[in-house]
Amino acid sequence: MQENNIKFKHILVIGLMLALASVGCIKSPDQKAIDTERLLAASGFKMRLADTPEKLTQIQELTQRQILAHRSKGKLLYVYVDAEHCQCVYAGSAEAYQRYQNLALQKKLAAEDQLNADRNQPREMDWGGWRFEPTW
Repeated sequence: MQENNIKFKHILVIGLMLALASVGCIKSPDQKAIDTERLLAASGFKMRLADTPEKLTQIQELTQRQILAHRSKGKLLYVYVDAEHCQCVYAGSAEAYQRYQNLALQKKLAAEDQLNADRNQPREMDWGGWRFEPTW
């Protein structure tokens, strides 16, 4: 019975350690904004600064840090507003938005691949017993 309690405590401690380690992987809202803004720029979105108090007040009233569709002069635009971090507006065409979605998906898949690779990383091994040295 006591052995089961010890095993349970070990499992609990390991679970807590894993939970705490995963918290370190969570990005702050500012880091998410920086990542998004980099992808937007790479996708062809144009960035304009809120370089006057009036412009800053105007964008502070808009939905923040979300890409939203907007019609302007009969054309569809995608707009991303960040009054806190960059104090700017990103605007892009439907084509730029499609490129953004593709880049975001590629980035997500690459991050998942890296996470899986990290989880499945074999322990360090002494290859001498195998009578060969890896060349990779």
